[in-house]
Amino acid sequence: MYMLSMDSTHDLKIAIQMMISCAQMIQLEAEEKDTKLREYAHLLVENGREAVDYLQQALDAGCSAYFMLDAAQADAVKTIRNAAEKFVPQAKRMGIRMMFHSSDSEIHFLFDEEKLSRIALNLVANALKYAQSRIAVRALKKGEEFLLEVRDDGAGFEKEAAASAYRAEGNGIGLVEVRHFALLHGGRLEIAREGGETVLRISIPLA
Repeated sequence: MYMLSMDSTHDLKIAIQMMISCAQMIQLEAEEKDTKLREYAHLLVENGREAVDYLQQALDAGCSAYFMLDAAQADAVKTIRNAAEKFVPQAKRMGIRMMFHSSDSEIHFLFDEEKLSRIALNLVANALKYAQSRIAVRALKKGEEFLLEVRDDGAGFEKEAAASAYRAEGNGIGLVEVRHFALLHGGRLEIAREGGETVLRISIPLA
């Protein structure tokens, strides 16, 4: 059964501690009403959302919906683009250029829109941790498969880290959830190093 790992618990603690620290700084800066106050408030919101996301993923892991597909005909390009765009403001603040490319303007097939969106959210969030200056998100139709690729120019996974990414105890919830949702669609997760970039690729059959 899918369990909340020690690494994930640690991530939650860090996020909550950041929230507390930011709240304390807001109290100290409240009278100054300067840009620092707005910056601290922004950090508080970001870390709060991160904590909520971790908790929601952990809760979902214990319910039947986590193990079932709610599949319907939909446009995967739109789903992936909408998910990726959520990170554009954060990427800009970090000085990271985000690019989106699709092989077709629309790619329709039978899939669980919420789960594919969460796959994309997890992959882009992971890339933001390691990217140096750019992230490329690609939605591709290749033969009888739909491919979602997220590439970044970070240092990449060591061999051992890449292997542990498939286990809950190795890399928290994110990539384990990605792999689980890919498998539900009859697909797979690949982690590779190509042309100096780290590539996380999801392959899902179109039929």
